[in-house]
Amino acid sequence: MKRIGTTSLISFLLLISTSQCLQRKEPAITKELIEFAGRYVGILPCADCDGIKYDLTLSADGTYSEEVKYLGRSDEIFHQSGNWHLESDSTLLVESDDDPRSFASAGEKLILLDKNGKKMNVSSSEMYSLKRVGDDFDKVLNQAMNMGRMGMMNMVMEDMETDFSAHGNEPYWTLKVDFENGITFKTMDEMEIRAAVLQVGQVQDSKLIRFKGEEGTTSLIVTVGEESCSDGMSDEIFRNKVRVDLKNEGDENYTTYEGCGNYLIDYRLHDIWVLTHINNKPIESVDESPTFEFYSKEEKMMGNMGCNEFNGTFYRSGKNELRIGELALTRKMCPDMSTEQVLSRLSGKRVKYAIEDLNLTLTEYDGTSLTFKKVD
Repeated sequence: MKRIGTTSLISFLLLISTSQCLQRKEPAITKELIEFAGRYVGILPCADCDGIKYDLTLSADGTYSEEVKYLGRSDEIFHQSGNWHLESDSTLLVESDDDPRSFASAGEKLILLDKNGKKMNVSSSEMYSLKRVGDDFDKVLNQAMNMGRMGMMNMVMEDMETDFSAHGNEPYWTLKVDFENGITFKTMDEMEIRAAVLQVGQVQDSKLIRFKGEEGTTSLIVTVGEESCSDGMSDEIFRNKVRVDLKNEGDENYTTYEGCGNYLIDYRLHDIWVLTHINNKPIESVDESPTFEFYSKEEKMMGNMGCNEFNGTFYRSGKNELRIGELALTRKMCPDMSTEQVLSRLSGKRVKYAIEDLNLTLTEYDGTSLTFKKVD
């Protein structure tokens, strides 16, 4: 039997579509819809079950059908069908009266977006992805089933070990930097490079940092600038503009990839810390023990400085660096405010940080060091 080529098949389907549209008003089959059409499966995160088995079929005529099963809760399978359409070159909307869903295209995958059409979390986008399947459907589904809740937890733990995450579009690529284990760079055409971090360069108190790594004869240079960045697809705003320069031995020039990224949360900060030393000297008596409380996920901080209470924001801005926002303080007058005067200088500053055992050290770029003890 003679096989029909892809171009011929698309032309044939378009011809059928044109003929049918003359007879009845239905969504026209277009080349773009044909390219997205297919079956996508995956196991999505679930708050109160072992995972959501999601099986979505997109048809080239703009209709869809789906099967949803809540693993570990019941054997019931929920069916739904309706229409879908492209909202842009890289996003599509599955229409539903009660729960419309948007997806971003990433090669042979669809990534579920939130209610605002933005990615859930760049670093954990794999947890919200569906893979296009064909003859290997059973293999893909079994892998997802075997991963289950434990696999999802492992992915979360892997993200927690990642210090910096970035991605770009046109072409799609992802980057993870683990300062202990190296750089992982992937592209849509399945190129993957895992390079040890050989050097981390940052000028003192600078908004620019550069990571360099190598794998075999391939070298990577990752330049991260603290500059507001939009990925051009989800409209999510990231804190860092990222450039990846890749070069293989024998290449005359580097291949450049551009995108956006963020330093990820250091969950070790999330706790209550009591000040014990300034410049390695025990603090003198104050009305109250100066206390800093960090909320890592929310990137908020609060506490007291020995006299006045404060609240504000912070975020990770480098390998071992925090950017503290402008702090709001109460205005009480106390007999001795010398300790507070030192602590209040952190407002709006960048500081280096180190966590060892139960101690947190914040060091200003003028050399002033503050040592805190973790408390329950």
